[in-house]
Amino acid sequence: LLGMFGKSRPPSRATVDQRLVEKFFKKLNVYPVSQSRVIVIEFTASDPALASKVANAVAETYVLATREVKYSAAKSAMTWLAGEIGRLRQTVAASEAAVEEFEGAIDLDPRYAHAHAGLADCHSYLQMFWDASEAHVEQAQASSAKAVTLAPDLPEAHVAKGVAATLSGRFD
Repeated sequence: LLGMFGKSRPPSRATVDQRLVEKFFKKLNVYPVSQSRVIVIEFTASDPALASKVANAVAETYVLATREVKYSAAKSAMTWLAGEIGRLRQTVAASEAAVEEFEGAIDLDPRYAHAHAGLADCHSYLQMFWDASEAHVEQAQASSAKAVTLAPDLPEAHVAKGVAATLSGRFD
């Protein structure tokens, strides 16, 4: 009906909202202060009180949004860390159980080089990821040296000896 009188349809609500947002952003100026963590927020309006209120509202919204992002990131990190600790506890428990198994194999056959290499690996792992005691380093070095002596061609023995040497910083 409006078209018959040379008038167009009223703009859609989305178009009005879009124009308002565009107009708002034309009056808003945000920029960082060089070599600082400060940002400047300016809003241009004929009423200085309104300009101040809008700039302060934008600043407050920014601070709240930033705080929420930081909180969310911290919460995610804490949840991830709890999972990692749980995983490491399971791995440590498995390594401690493996120590007992390797020691049992060595009791049955003291010349079984694979068991000595495995025992060395377990002590190296425990030292690196759970208990950084010198006792684990010494046990890893002794077990890996025994494995190399028993089976000089066994790759696992040399890997275990290399890892144990890395723990102490000795590369001889």
